[in-house]
Amino acid sequence: MTSSIVSNMELFKGQILPNFVESLNSLNSSTINFKNLNFEIFFQSICDSNQGIFSKLVIDKVGQHNLEIFGWWFYISKFYEVLDTIIILLKGRPSSLLQSYHHSGAMMCMWAGIRFQSPPIWIFVVFNSFIHSLMYFYFSLSCLHIRVPILFKRMLTSLQITQFVVGGSIAILHAFIWIVDTSDNENLKIISCINTPDQALPILINVAYLTPLTGLFAAFYIDSYLKRSK
Repeated sequence: MTSSIVSNMELFKGQILPNFVESLNSLNSSTINFKNLNFEIFFQSICDSNQGIFSKLVIDKVGQHNLEIFGWWFYISKFYEVLDTIIILLKGRPSSLLQSYHHSGAMMCMWAGIRFQSPPIWIFVVFNSFIHSLMYFYFSLSCLHIRVPILFKRMLTSLQITQFVVGGSIAILHAFIWIVDTSDNENLKIISCINTPDQALPILINVAYLTPLTGLFAAFYIDSYLKRSK
């Protein structure tokens, strides 16, 4: 299935990033004019493993890239979050389907992203880190017995749902993005951001995971905020 996705991407070559294709076709030197190509520059910087924002080496001795370093630590943090479920069980309360599915699925998705070095995992790292920072800030206030307005809790759930929809959509968009391969400045060419079946697999896993998760969070939102307000 992932092989079919990669092969079918050729049909979209030049349609999402026509300016890059035109620039490449009219290229007379080893550089490309990126002026006024904000959309293209964004995905070029995200997907380019040689000169993109995730290509800089954090640890030269190991030779790992930024995305590998940050992604791996984020993956490890998913195991730490299981403590939430453990605390609930120790209190004698059952873990909800939303809680169990959310944490177990996040570990699986991040493993696939790191294992196959799929560019869209930056979405998981950036979006989810931001949401969880707000969430644990809320938990900290609750532990200190500081009353938090229900509006803040409602906003957190809304942001969770939003990140699933927006993040999943951007991840899928990566499959139809073509960038300039900068690995050889003497022979520049257009390549897909997702150029192997292995890199396409984490996208499929994440979409399959996020679809029911969004439904579970939507049901939680309705039960917790809409029905109780009536």
